[in-house]
Amino acid sequence: MKGLSKIAFWGLVFCASRCGQDVGERIYTPVEFKNNVQVEPNLYENDKQIILAQLKEIKDNGLQSFYSNEYFDSTVIIIDSIIYSSDFNKVVIFAIAKNPITRQLKPNLKYEWYYNAYCYLATRREKTFELQWLKVFNLINFYDENEISEEIKLQYFTEFATLKDTGGKYVYPCNLNDKRFWSSTIWDKHFQK
Repeated sequence: MKGLSKIAFWGLVFCASRCGQDVGERIYTPVEFKNNVQVEPNLYENDKQIILAQLKEIKDNGLQSFYSNEYFDSTVIIIDSIIYSSDFNKVVIFAIAKNPITRQLKPNLKYEWYYNAYCYLATRREKTFELQWLKVFNLINFYDENEISEEIKLQYFTEFATLKDTGGKYVYPCNLNDKRFWSSTIWDKHFQK
């Protein structure tokens, strides 16, 4: 292995394997299984404010996706999307963290801000939600909010169901925009009763 250290070589192998995912593989949700739950604007806005307050508290305490010291009191949390189950008791949240470029280790000074995006699963409680970070895809260091918004949806709506375990079996039966997702075992895994 001339010119390439063993660590760099294995790092490249790991990146190419994408943890058991076939690089570039996409599975699109069939039209008949697409989740098309409509929500009243007042409910959506109320839930958005509750979730936003909870995510800010998680960030302020350095928990879940906000464990890094790059997040601080001026980090802006943006609720990009909330996707609902038909009974409105389970939701998927795409959250974007906006930070000043000076918080990056190697800042690209052509930009003022950079964005990271995360996915959370949540179950409704009386006046709040139980939030659990879904650590499958985490997008970091984007310079355009619209681009990161589209990319996180693309990954969770077309690549989530492509993830495979070490034996080559699919880990998840469907993508997050599939109505069958709401009854999948992922909920038991993240929200043990």
